[in-house]
Formats: sequence, C-alpha cells, structure tokens
Amino acid sequence: MEKTNYLRRIIINVGIIPVAVYDMGKKGTLAQIFKSLGEANKICFSSKDMVDDFCREHSDKLSHHGSTFFLVRKGGGYIVVRIRVNDDNHPHFVEYGLEHFYVWSARHRVVVVKLPQKKKQKKISKLFKNRSAYFVS
Repeated sequence: MEKTNYLRRIIINVGIIPVAVYDMGKKGTLAQIFKSLGEANKICFSSKDMVDDFCREHSDKLSHHGSTFFLVRKGGGYIVVRIRVNDDNHPHFVEYGLEHFYVWSARHRVVVVKLPQKKKQKKISKLFKNRSAYFVS
C-alpha cells in the first residue's frame, strides 16, 4: 500500500469508542484517503447510527468549512457518509461508494474509529523449557 499524506493531524479522541478526527492535507479520492489510514474493517464505523450519534454529541468536531467523511460498514461492503453542515447549523447527509471517482480538495475532515494499539508481545519461552512459546501482552 502506498503511503501518502492525505491527512494532516489528529485533532481529538472522543467517546466510548475512540475516534480520530483528521484535517485533510492533500487532495484525494475517498479510496485514497481512507486507504492511507489502514484497513477498512479496522477504521470503519459499524453503522450509520454511530455516525448520527457522533454528529449529535460532537457537532463541534464537524467541518464547518467543508465536509466531514465517515467510512461505514454496510451489508458486505463499505459506504462513505459525507456530512455537510448547513448555514442553519444542521448536518446534511449524503452517501457515496468508497470507489467514488471525485477528487476532494484539502478543506475537509475525516473521522475514523481508532482501535487501541496492541502492546508488543514479549516471548517468554525461556521460562518454559521444552514447551511451546508463550506470549504476554
């Protein structure tokens, strides 16, 4: 996977399920943007209801100068939910396929699930001679 810098920085982690909010730093298609963050099944929201909850509870994290994108699992695939905040401060939702061809400018935000990183596993097989290796985290 080609590593590209489509996203500039993490802004915040919020909620029970930690999420990362990024400002885009480079133009890109939805596939390029989300693939630069990792595997879809590890960074996606499990339902559009989770996106609705995020928008309701953290509306201050939505882009007010562009759109905010969320990767959501739907059926056997993925969709991208685009949120644009209207002048009256109400979010407007549009769904796109992940392979949507449009190249988005660098004024948008992206929100993904941020899974906790696994601690490096330490091999302790020396403590158990003549047995299989054991790992602890």
